[in-house]
Amino acid sequence: GRWVCAVCAAPLVLQAAGILGGRRVTCFPGVAEQLTATARVNERVVVDDNLITSQGAGTSLEFALEIVRRVGGELLARRVGAEMVAF
Repeated sequence: GRWVCAVCAAPLVLQAAGILGGRRVTCFPGVAEQLTATARVNERVVVDDNLITSQGAGTSLEFALEIVRRVGGELLARRVGAEMVAF
């Protein structure tokens, strides 16, 4: 029931641990062919229940704010994003 978060090629580690079967995930496009436990979703950040994945360094801010949103709520995510001049 804990949050599991992975960015870039890290979903491959989750795959090796048997965590991804049938889940909605994304990963770095360059390793997508190695993702065999489930189909990759071509979105920048993907949330599936307690699993948050993201594509890479270019999506890391969105990834981080999604983690804040899920753990601390929408208002906190907006405040953090605004303070970072993210939007």
